[in-house]
This record gives sequence, C-alpha cells and structure tokens, in this order.
Amino acid sequence: MQKKKAFPTAQDTYDSIMELLSKIKPHIEGYIKDPNVHSQITPDLERIARLAETFVEQRPKSTKGFQHMTDSLDQEGMERFARLAMFAICDLLNEI
Repeated sequence: MQKKKAFPTAQDTYDSIMELLSKIKPHIEGYIKDPNVHSQITPDLERIARLAETFVEQRPKSTKGFQHMTDSLDQEGMERFARLAMFAICDLLNEI
C-alpha cells in the first residue's frame, strides 16, 4: 500500500523559505550586481518565489500562530527576494 503524500503545512513552507534564504543570502549582493556571474542562485530564487506563493495560499482564516511567521519573513525581506526571483525568471525568458 502506498503512503499518501502529506501536503506541507504553513510551518513547513516557512521553514523551507528560511532555509533557502539563509543559503543564498551571502550571494544576493553579487547577484544584484551581475546576475550572469551569480546565476547559480537563480533556481533557489525561483523556488523561494514558488514557496512564497504557496505560503500565502496556506494562510489560515485565523491568523493566530501565523503572524510570527509572516513577520519573520517580512524581516528577511521576502518582498525583495521575490522581486529578485522575478528578475531571474525574466532573464531566463529573455534567453529563450
């Protein structure tokens, strides 16, 4: 019998975002200056953008317990990182 794949919780998604952010944070400045040189973080930026969308969709009707995660992501500059991911996607589309 196959196990059903569990859907990630908001906490799981948050943890994944924070892990990726900590991984790419040291490379962000270089990426802003020259995306081609630091293109190795492009897949991580794209993943963060997808996870951010998932996180927003997972928002519960009651935000109790959810607020600390959103505040933390705000502090990490989630919006800035999402924009960088969009720039990376645009760059990839221009190459096609």
